[in-house]
Amino acid sequence: MVFAAQPLDVLELARQYFQAGDLDRAALLFAQVLQTHPEQLGALNGLGVVAFQRQEFATAAEWFTRALAVEPHSAKVQTNLGNALMALEQLEEALVCYQKAIALDADFALAHFNLANLLVRQEQFAEAMAEYRHTVALKPDFLEAHLRLAGILRNLGKMDEEVAVYRDAIALNPEMAELHNELGDALESQGEWEAAACCYREAIRLWPDWAEAHCNYASLLMLRGDLRAGLAESEWRWQTPLFLKSERTFGKPAWDGSDLAGKRILVRAEQGFGDMIQFVRFASLLKARGATVIFESYAPLLSLLSSYSGIDELVLCGAPLPPYDLHAAMMSLPLLLDVGTTLETIPAQVPYLYSPARCKLPLELQAALSAPAPLKVGIVWAPALRFSIDYQRYCPLEHFESLLKTPGVAFFSLYKGERTTELAPYGERIVDVGTHCTDFADTAWAIDRLDLVITVDTAAAHLAGALGKPVWLLLSFVPDWRWLLERTDSPWYPTACLFRQPAPGDWAAVLASAAATLRMASS
Repeated sequence: MVFAAQPLDVLELARQYFQAGDLDRAALLFAQVLQTHPEQLGALNGLGVVAFQRQEFATAAEWFTRALAVEPHSAKVQTNLGNALMALEQLEEALVCYQKAIALDADFALAHFNLANLLVRQEQFAEAMAEYRHTVALKPDFLEAHLRLAGILRNLGKMDEEVAVYRDAIALNPEMAELHNELGDALESQGEWEAAACCYREAIRLWPDWAEAHCNYASLLMLRGDLRAGLAESEWRWQTPLFLKSERTFGKPAWDGSDLAGKRILVRAEQGFGDMIQFVRFASLLKARGATVIFESYAPLLSLLSSYSGIDELVLCGAPLPPYDLHAAMMSLPLLLDVGTTLETIPAQVPYLYSPARCKLPLELQAALSAPAPLKVGIVWAPALRFSIDYQRYCPLEHFESLLKTPGVAFFSLYKGERTTELAPYGERIVDVGTHCTDFADTAWAIDRLDLVITVDTAAAHLAGALGKPVWLLLSFVPDWRWLLERTDSPWYPTACLFRQPAPGDWAAVLASAAATLRMASS
């Protein structure tokens, strides 16, 4: 005799398939339960969760609504419906769901957590902070809640409280490498360099193969001047999700530092425009070892890099590659060459890039840049704002006011991007050049006709330095690793002068110092 499976047995099997990631089998079994028990709460909710995982949010909301018709007092299903509605951008309706869930079960941590996530979306940060605090009080091992609470505290400038949250979380979860890594980042943001280093090392001890912790430690090592150790640690970047997503295969071997005489080596492009401008200097050392250097470049840099004598062939990223024998990642060259692994061995001869004889700027801008003036200064106040760290480098143009009042100085904006709108109140006080630059060769042509470039940490700083032009960098309290700590000069660019925030976010002090220095230079 064959006995039919009981609904609860099928339901449990469906949940097991769901936990294993087999959404199709889970959905079939949930649906099987509903054929004989159309009001089975677990099956209705289960089909909603499967649809949510498939990012079919409207379908998910329908299943959760059906489940609530059967059992309107389920805090769990109310929360699930709120999640689906939030994914559908129905924020007010989602808010009602979370509030109902909390009214049904005030101790349901996921309801408080998702309510906090919604409040962040609505930019109600203080209220979100309270809900994240409630979440971790209810569920101390809820790692993501700790991380998000700490993130909110950082956004609100409550850095001491952020550190305290991580320390509390670590006391409860001492073996969680993620928490040690995040505490390291929080301490680094406060300038607690050695304490941060200890945290990164502990994260690596707990999770030796975690690339993110290695990369954070690498940046801190290099920031503190230990380039050799930092560059070695930074090789873990190839194991981070960002790099794995764009992983490439090559038909020829990677260069291992061996003899290059008579070899054709492909230098692979990586990371940003500023990185390319900074690290192209190492190509000439490959050529000095007898190699023919093929250098990959992003389109906006192609024309500019054609001025560099250390490159034999330029190839556009994504274009078919010419024949080559070996390949190497651009930012791995210092380690492979064993040059630039100490501050004293950085190749710092400038200029190593040159502006073109002609540009594509409008004639009136060419005339303005070429006209005689007591002092012509280019400015950049914002990087490309793609990542959260970019906002730390962003200095709103309004902070430049004291600088712009310097008599006898003509100002030119080299900025190109969405923040160009900040120029509007200044009218003719700042000539907009950056908007009209079609590539970095145009920008180089403009910089070559200026006396000075004043910029936050952007590719423009690297370009001015590579051209051998005086460049003043306006740096955040914790700068990018290449600008090191405390010093006012740069081993990468002899013409650079660094102005540093004395405290996190203190652009006023930076601009006051730069303005005073500019007044002396222009007098």
